[in-house]
Amino acid sequence: MDNAGDDSVINLMPGTYSGVNNSDLTVTANNLTIASYKGQAIFAPETNSEPTRYFNITGKNVVLNGLTFISGVSMGYDVTTGGEVIISADNVIVNNTKFINS
Repeated sequence: MDNAGDDSVINLMPGTYSGVNNSDLTVTANNLTIASYKGQAIFAPETNSEPTRYFNITGKNVVLNGLTFISGVSMGYDVTTGGEVIISADNVIVNNTKFINS
C-alpha cells in the first residue's frame, strides 16, 4: 500500500493474507482499486492473535472488489469506530466483498 500512488490498481493473488504486514493498512491514494485477481483474496487474523483491522481508507474514490474479510475488529481502538475496514473518505465503493464474523 505504501507504494501505491493515485490512479493505481492493486491486484491481490489468491490466498490468505494475515499477520502484521497484512493488517492495519492505511490507504491514502485516490482513485485506487484493490481487487482479488484470479481467485479469492482473504484477509484473516492469525490463529490466537489479537483482533485485526485490515484497512483504514482515507483516499477518495477507492474501490474494494472481490475481497473477503474474516473476524476483523477495531485494533485497540474504541470499539465504536469500526471493524475490518474503517472508511473516512468520499466515494468508496465495496463490490462483491464479504465480511464474515464482523
